[in-house]
Amino acid sequence: GQAPTGIRSRLTLTLGVLNQAAMVLFLVTGKGKADMVRRILEPTSEEDRSLPAAQITPGSGQLVWMLDQAAAAGLTRQRPQ
Repeated sequence: GQAPTGIRSRLTLTLGVLNQAAMVLFLVTGKGKADMVRRILEPTSEEDRSLPAAQITPGSGQLVWMLDQAAAAGLTRQRPQ
């Protein structure tokens, strides 16, 4: 096979950079994401707490989760609308 052609730019954001952000927004849609959303927002194991998205905790910024009903279907706690 051949290598891809053209210029490809990449940007890597580490947990440290994300946790210094003024705002981090997760936009999640679809029933296929419901279990992962529940594991991140309502962790029940160390494995859940170690998921990269679960480690996003902006020190002085905002953390916002926007979910459609399908993505939120696995949550047990009431969330503001």
